[in-house]
Amino acid sequence: MTSGGQHRDAAALVEVAILDSQEVFRRGVRSALSDDPEMALVGDAGAWQSLEASIGSRSPSVFLCDIGLTDAGEAVSSRIRERFPDSHVVVVVSAEDDVELARAVRGGARGYLRRDCTLAELRTTVLAAARGQSILAPSVASKLLEELATMVKRSEQGAEGRSEEHTSELQSRFGIS
Repeated sequence: MTSGGQHRDAAALVEVAILDSQEVFRRGVRSALSDDPEMALVGDAGAWQSLEASIGSRSPSVFLCDIGLTDAGEAVSSRIRERFPDSHVVVVVSAEDDVELARAVRGGARGYLRRDCTLAELRTTVLAAARGQSILAPSVASKLLEELATMVKRSEQGAEGRSEEHTSELQSRFGIS
């Protein structure tokens, strides 16, 4: 049931879990999801073990995950992908950063959102991730395209074997293996 008293079709809902250290952010997302006819919150917490307990046996379609959270030194997004292989992770960050982007890519994230995103951006990203699509903020997409363009130019200009070197350089810079 929505906050307005309307019933929602549970089979059609995108189930979302929030793992974020900031309670105010979680509350805001909870509020936004309660008003959305296509999404339902199935759990939220500030720590991985608490989230696992609140989800129970459910398998959320999408996890909104604070990129900075770790569990015994391991990125929580990797743990989510291991335990819930059919779920998709959208990482939430305070500021765009190459290191955080690399962590998100390594963790198998489908999306990358800033904390100050709009409700429309949140909704679009979560629904796209639930469909298995990747969504990046325009500035992040621009950064990746610039890197790709640089790599292509270098490989076109370089001698044989240099494209492998530049591919390795890009992989190293963004933490892709």
